[in-house]
Amino acid sequence: MSGKGVIALEKLTYYRGQKLIFEQLDLVVETGKITAIMGPSGCGKTTLLRLIGGQLQPYSGTIHILGKDLQQLNRRELSRLRSRMGVLFQSGALFTDLNVFENVAFPMREHGNLTEEQLSEQVLLKLDAVGLRSARHLFPAQLSGGMARRIALARAVAMNPEVVFYDEPFAGQDPIATTAVMRLIQSLAQAQGHTSVLVSHDLAETCAIADHIILLGHGRMLAQGTPTQLLASEDPVVQQFTRGEVDSMMPLCDPI
Repeated sequence: MSGKGVIALEKLTYYRGQKLIFEQLDLVVETGKITAIMGPSGCGKTTLLRLIGGQLQPYSGTIHILGKDLQQLNRRELSRLRSRMGVLFQSGALFTDLNVFENVAFPMREHGNLTEEQLSEQVLLKLDAVGLRSARHLFPAQLSGGMARRIALARAVAMNPEVVFYDEPFAGQDPIATTAVMRLIQSLAQAQGHTSVLVSHDLAETCAIADHIILLGHGRMLAQGTPTQLLASEDPVVQQFTRGEVDSMMPLCDPI
């Protein structure tokens, strides 16, 4: 892999239409850490996840993940690589016509080779991990928002992935549900040893669990460091974001 870390972006440039989103972006995500991608709305945080996942193609530059150059993979190789990743979508994206058990079982059926007994055991283990074994027969419409997010998290780690991506995991959650999700992200990362990449605009919650924060803006990396380092930064652009100041040199752009 080029550079250090489980994910490495080098000179990444990406346009959406005529709009420049990233320009010559260099970024590294270290193995085994919880790395947060932050920045103002519209700076391209979710777009970056899609680029790393191979859903979007960069205009130029390289993306290496888990030792693979994304631009060099064919469709089958990309599918195999994705089976080594887990994703918690912002919406949760549970299948409404499947119950909780089958939602968590879905990636195991798609990518695994387990007997029904083995599959059942693994699904129940994942539901135990998020504290919702008793909800296995319920359907998404019967779940609270917090429960649905925890089920989606169980599905994201169903295949014991090496990398887990979290897209706005705290969005729309009440304080109790947010705390539960925060603890689960930490405990699952520690128990399974995977690398976590978290996209969020919730500063307090992110700083509480992240090992490293990367701040994006202006199509590039504005700053990076531990939560303590960013909160103590004297850079006016970093201060504007961490303090939520309206008047700043960081433009607030439309969501991407």
